[in-house]
Order: sequence, then structure tokens, then C-alpha cells
Amino acid sequence: MESRRRFRFLSEIAAGGFGKVYLAEMKSGDNFSSIVAVKVLHGKWVGNDEIVMRSRDEARLLGKLRHRNIVRVEDLTAIMGQCAIVMEYLQGVDLKAITQYLKEAGKVFPRQSAFEVIAQMATALDAAFNTVPLQGGTPLQVIHRDIKPSNAMVTVEGDVKVLDFGTARASFEEREAKTQALAFGSAAYMSPERLMGEDDTTSADIFSLGVTLYELLTLDSFGKIQIRPEKFETTLQERIAGIDLSQMSPECGDQVRETLSLMLAYEQGQRPTAAQVTDLMEDLAEKTRDGGLKRFARDVVKVVYEAHRPPQDPEDPLVGTTIVEERSGFTGTETDATWDEGSGGGTGGGTSGGRPIDLPKSRPDAGIAPRVPQGLSTVAPAATAARSREGAESSPVPSASRTFDPIGDTADEPPAKSGGGALKILAVLAVLGVLGVLVIGGGLFFLGRGGGTTDVPVASDPPKENLPTGSPDADWATNGDGKGGVLLSIPEKAVEVNINNSTDFKSDWDGVGFLRLKDLAGGTYRTRVKMAAGGPAVRADFSVTPGKTCMFKLDAGAQKWQQGECR
Repeated sequence: MESRRRFRFLSEIAAGGFGKVYLAEMKSGDNFSSIVAVKVLHGKWVGNDEIVMRSRDEARLLGKLRHRNIVRVEDLTAIMGQCAIVMEYLQGVDLKAITQYLKEAGKVFPRQSAFEVIAQMATALDAAFNTVPLQGGTPLQVIHRDIKPSNAMVTVEGDVKVLDFGTARASFEEREAKTQALAFGSAAYMSPERLMGEDDTTSADIFSLGVTLYELLTLDSFGKIQIRPEKFETTLQERIAGIDLSQMSPECGDQVRETLSLMLAYEQGQRPTAAQVTDLMEDLAEKTRDGGLKRFARDVVKVVYEAHRPPQDPEDPLVGTTIVEERSGFTGTETDATWDEGSGGGTGGGTSGGRPIDLPKSRPDAGIAPRVPQGLSTVAPAATAARSREGAESSPVPSASRTFDPIGDTADEPPAKSGGGALKILAVLAVLGVLGVLVIGGGLFFLGRGGGTTDVPVASDPPKENLPTGSPDADWATNGDGKGGVLLSIPEKAVEVNINNSTDFKSDWDGVGFLRLKDLAGGTYRTRVKMAAGGPAVRADFSVTPGKTCMFKLDAGAQKWQQGECR
């Protein structure tokens, strides 16, 4: 008979809407004892297969990521019928708590220590994406997608640990939960392209890391991320110029500002890789010499750690008890798929940004072609076509999903939705209204405790038609009441066009011929155009006038849509 381990629960470390993390003593059958952190899901989620599967997915991913700067997961088990993850216990505090302490004490984050912290975080990101697991196979290609101060911990020994890979994206064969192209993170740390719903890349993590560095150097928030290029550049340069680097030599100060400008570049291609950031930070740390991370850990981190005592629930059924693990029912399944979404949460007080978000299981217009005038070819919206394929290939699996975090409600910056663009954001906001979420100053604050599923219909994309190049039969049909339309054309060859506005619209186009968009709300629409000739993407705006349809031709060199005839 297999010998099962016993867990003596000593105290609560952190708590959220989906579970708790405990400090525990783990004893094996031969009385071998060790101190661990145990993340236990709340009992109410036991019957929710999706949540349980995602919790295991995160644990399995972290089990493969063996790196000194990534929180280590030891095992999966079950405690009192609830999924439990056994992790290393970290004696430390997250960067958010450290910066708050320094700010209140009127101190600064030593520059050398700040550079060493960012170097270690960059090393973790590089390893997560590029390193082949010790078990063999191929690199996991992990993109964290929620890098921020509260998701990085400094231990009392001066080690840095990146936490909360629950919102990560990775190549992961043993994944159980199946999810679609939704991305999660914290809006205050998201790159402009993620805020606009573009695909996740490693450069988005570098941008978030740049925001984190800024906040370590200033002990202040970076502020709102602008998505209009010209406003973004102006705001960025003002913020970087305002950093007090007077303690450093002018040469080092210039290098810091140049490095931040690269990490926070608007265009993804201009940002350095994680490995390059590591080199840049290590070089700055060697030049600065105002206090290394080991000394900082002794003088500051240990003080903050010892002062940090999480509140304890006197009614907690686990604290003070010894529980024997259960092994049955939590082995899960194996599937060949790409692991995309999951749960967050760290150890030793780390937080994450997951929230229970329910999206519709199927889209009302999935697979239905928009009605177009006779003689014109129809281009199905890319999102609709993708959802149609998903439904055909895996009908038992919902075509939309929830994200969750066992430590959920402790998040300092709840996640912003992206990856599906503004149209999906509209559906998410509708769901948040049902769940009880208060929107304050750009942040989402969770008020409800329920875990039920609410299906919310998603508005269909406006009709979209592809007209033959130079067609004399351009459709000038009347738009709906209070709506407008456009006819777009790109003389130079393009390969991809992304269109969105600030509220509820997102559409994609291959750039061929004319694009006719009908029944649009009035206002400004942003576009991002990838040209076949290569180079940085062209970003330009056009305006929709209610009651009219206007023609626009892209001038790629001027990065401007030239308006033509309107009817």
C-alpha cells in the first residue's frame, strides 16, 4: 500500500476567492519532514472541472520550469477532497510591498539592487521561453503575460523569484483545460499592442518588465499606457526624463534612460530580448555600486518580511490540524495541445490577477455569412471563422472560457482582457456587471463571491465586403440610422490590417482590394497595417461620419488615411 504524506497546517499565507495558501509541515511515511507552501482550492470549486484542471495545468507547467528565479512546484495532491499544489515556501516579500515600505520610509530603492532584480527576472523569462526542460523535449516557449511588482518576490537571502505563471502561455503537452485565444494581465503593465488585442509575444513581457523597472526607480506608478503612437512617445519621454538619477554618473544615467526607452518602445521589434535585458542590467549593476541585492535583502527585505503578518481566520478548518493527503481522483488526463490560460498565485504572499470571467459558450453569428449586395464576395470576419473551426474540431469543449486564480481576490491590479480586442472587452464588461464588479479609475475591483456561469451574447461584427480592385460598383447603400460606413483601399501591397475603435469594434482584413464596412458607430477608428515590403507597421486613423459612407486610401509613407469621396 502506498504511503501517503501528512500535512500539518501551521498558518495562512494568503487568501482569495478561489482558495488559500498555507505554510505547512509535510511529513512522509518515514517521518521525513520539510516546510512547504500548500495552495488549496476552496471546497465550492471541487465540482468545477475547468477550475480544477487549470490549477493542475499551472502546477505541471511550473514543475517543468526548474530555474532558480522561478517559484518551484513540488507536487500535485488532494487535501480533504480539494485540489492542492505543494510548492516551495519562500521567506520573502513581493516588490510591491518593498516599494511601498521604501516610499513610506522616505528611502529609495538602491539602483544596483533594482538592476540586479530586473536582471534576475529577465533571466527567468529567457529560461521560461528558451530552455529545454530537464525531462527532454522542446522549449516550453512560455510567455508570462502578467509581469508586475506583485508577481516578483525577493527573499531574505537576496534571491528573486518570478511568481504566478497561471496566466502564462506555453507549449505544454500535459495540459488538461482547453481554452481559446484570450489573454490576461494587468492593464497598468500591458504593452500597447496587447491593449489593442494583438497576439502575445515575448516582447510584451519585456515592456511589462520595463514598467516594473520604472516603478522600482521612482517608487511611483508608471501611469496609464497610451495607445496612440504620438501621445505614447510624448508621455514616455516625459516620464523617463523625470526619473531622479542624480546619484549616478551622467553616463550611467543616460544608459538607464536609453535602456528604459528600448524596453518601453512602442514598436515590438525595437525592444530587446530577455537575454539582452539581462546583459544590460548586469552591466548597469556593475557600474552603480550603491548597495547590492544581498545587503538590501538583509537591511530591507528581512525587515518588511518580519513585519508582514497576514491576517489569520480563527475559523479556518485546516490551520492547526494534520491532514493525510488523498491520491485518488486527481490524476487528470493527457492531451496534445498548447497550454494557454490557467490559475495564478504564488507563495509567501505573492498575488495574481485572475478573476472568474464567463464568456458565451457559442457566438450567435458563428458560421453565418453577412448579407451583402449581389455580385460582391464575402470575407468572413477572422474571429468568426476561427470560432467556427474550433466548434467543428472540438465540439464538447466550450469555445470561450473562464480564467481563475486560487489566490484571486488579493490581486493589486486585476487583469485587463485583450487578445480578442475591443469586441471581446465589451462582452467581458457585460459579464463583470453580472458578477458585481466596480470599475474605478481604470481598475476592476471584484465585489461578488459567486462562481456561477452567465452566458452573455457577443455583438456580431458589422457586415464586411471585399470589393474588386478599382470596382465601379462600390457599395454606397444607406447605412443604419445613426451609423456610417467606409470604403478602404491600400495601393501598396499589405499582408494584414487590424482595425478597432475605443469601444466595441475589432476587425481584420488581408488588405486586398477594397474593404467595405457598414453600420459603424461614428468616431475615430485605429488601424495597424503590416506591409508586404516589411518594416515597422503603419499606424493610422480614419473617422466615421454618421449618415455617410466615405472612401479612404492609405498613404503608407505619411502614415495617414487620405479621405476621398463621401456620399
